[in-house]
Amino acid sequence: MREVARGEIVAASGAADRSIAKADAADTCVRVVLAAQPAVHAWLTNARDVRLADVSDATNTLLAPLGPVCIRKGDTVTLHVEAHAPYGARFVAWASP
Repeated sequence: MREVARGEIVAASGAADRSIAKADAADTCVRVVLAAQPAVHAWLTNARDVRLADVSDATNTLLAPLGPVCIRKGDTVTLHVEAHAPYGARFVAWASP
């Protein structure tokens, strides 16, 4: 797997999202690790807003702990983070191929 995204999301409250991977040339599988303070609700969606992974109380976690999430060629993966208080969340995403 290769690193495809790294970043930080900081917000006073509410939801924020970041596009983290796009399957340009072929079907793609993605792994995402998230470190947040305080705990946040985090989930991954594809371009049709279908939830691929969902963690309701995330602090230091791997999204989709049972394995990578996969999308078809031309699709995207977006990370969503939400909390009711100020939060900060750092993430790293890897993709294959």
